Amino acid sequence: MRIIILGSTGYLGSKLATSLVTRNHEVLCIKRESSSIKRLETIIEYIDFTNITNIAETLKQKKPYDCLINTACVYPRNAQNDMDIFEANFYVPLKILLACVPYGIKKFVTIGTGLPNNFNTYSFSKNEFARFCEWYMNQNTKNELKHICNIKLENFYGKDEPTERFIPSTVKKLKHNDKILLTEGDQRRDFIYIEDAIRAITLVVEKQGLPKYMDLPLGTGIGVSIREAIDYLKLLTNSKSELCFGAIPKRENEPDSIADCTKMKDLGIDIKYSWQDGFKNLL
Repeated sequence: MRIIILGSTGYLGSKLATSLVTRNHEVLCIKRESSSIKRLETIIEYIDFTNITNIAETLKQKKPYDCLINTACVYPRNAQNDMDIFEANFYVPLKILLACVPYGIKKFVTIGTGLPNNFNTYSFSKNEFARFCEWYMNQNTKNELKHICNIKLENFYGKDEPTERFIPSTVKKLKHNDKILLTEGDQRRDFIYIEDAIRAITLVVEKQGLPKYMDLPLGTGIGVSIREAIDYLKLLTNSKSELCFGAIPKRENEPDSIADCTKMKDLGIDIKYSWQDGFKNLL
């Protein structure tokens, strides 16, 4: 297949690009002029690049691509303001999707979230983009786009992920025996190891006969409390950190978020790593 990836220079996108190249797909990576390609160094000779402002011109010069994948995102902690979040999670993927459609894209896979709309600007922008995609497919009858899949990805983690994310930042504190201020930690999350996530997304990209539009929850289906997860990481690291549960308040509308794996099983997606095994691999 000929595949375009938006967000290819990020953690998830670079892992996915590597998986697809390994499986002999042709990959075009969309990037900003200023984006580092360090995460793509091992496959640099096997991929093409185009600037995010130049996508239409690039597609005019090449034979049609089969699939567009959106892995781009911005979280509130990385954004200067709400506009940054909506631009990255809604406006940019919308612009790229609509730019690619006239050039024969047949499938669009976008990485969304299992978090509910009302949690924060990240979850709202991701879910609103998915709703646009669903509306668009219901209106769409005049082009070659046949399938859109919104992957409602739960908390993915793995080796060499950005240090500001929850698990690596916690592990760093534990290894330094730092005192850690936490909420009560009773909120439950579904932790999926990066290798399972990439394998599942790759399967969706390659899968034939998907519905016209589908939301696909992706996780292990197991809910783990934040308290339980951090206690286990402390055990694995032999840390002497003082864990101060309840020292800070939970965020407003803090949800539990656990994938319903029914659709995953219907597509033949299985999970190899329990959250405990994934944490062990991480360390």
